[in-house]
Amino acid sequence: MTKIRSTCLYLVVFIVLNSCSSDKGPKTPEPSILIFPENNELCSTGVSVTNSQSNVEFSWSESKNTNYYNLVIENLNTNSRKNIDLLYQTSKSVILDKANPYSWYIISVNEEKLDDTVQSEVWQFYLRGDNESNSPPFPAKAVSPIPGLTVELINGKSVIEWSTSDVDNDSLSYSLYLDEIDGNQDPPNEYLNLSDSFLEVSLNSESIYYWKVITSDGVNSSISQIYSFKTK
Repeated sequence: MTKIRSTCLYLVVFIVLNSCSSDKGPKTPEPSILIFPENNELCSTGVSVTNSQSNVEFSWSESKNTNYYNLVIENLNTNSRKNIDLLYQTSKSVILDKANPYSWYIISVNEEKLDDTVQSEVWQFYLRGDNESNSPPFPAKAVSPIPGLTVELINGKSVIEWSTSDVDNDSLSYSLYLDEIDGNQDPPNEYLNLSDSFLEVSLNSESIYYWKVITSDGVNSSISQIYSFKTK
């Protein structure tokens, strides 16, 4: 009888210890999948509030191990951000200015693991204005050099590369502004009306460069933010 009791006691202790060892505490949230507004698309389903603003419905998927979501929206023309926190549903209506490009993403949060949040992909869309028949391209984004990077020149040269898109699928041309002052100085002719989204340029060593890109679809244009990098 004593042997049976001892065996049962060992079994109970084993089960308790095993369950404790398998409990690893709060789990990191999984990223949400963005649903709407769609990436690199025209958003024309917003509910018009005024001549200059629309109410846009954002939606995303539920993510595991998540208590709430933070929605981040950035106006790509002004670089201003809206941070809408503590969302317990997977949708949110937000009033935005028409005739502007936006990016957006979702941060998933576990209240028991606040230092380990997870971000979704970043999507962008264009909110068309009233009576607009053509949307401007999205502002170009730096690909290379990575902003803030120190670049090693090859034969005194490096390649500047950027990326962009257009919701109307128009053919695009680019003008690169690159200088050691502020990224706003008039560029040489060979930097204007480029058909490729990259350009090999001659640079000075041990210098700081500033650059931006103006993208045109032949009707409208967009201006990127100003990026910078150093050379060795």
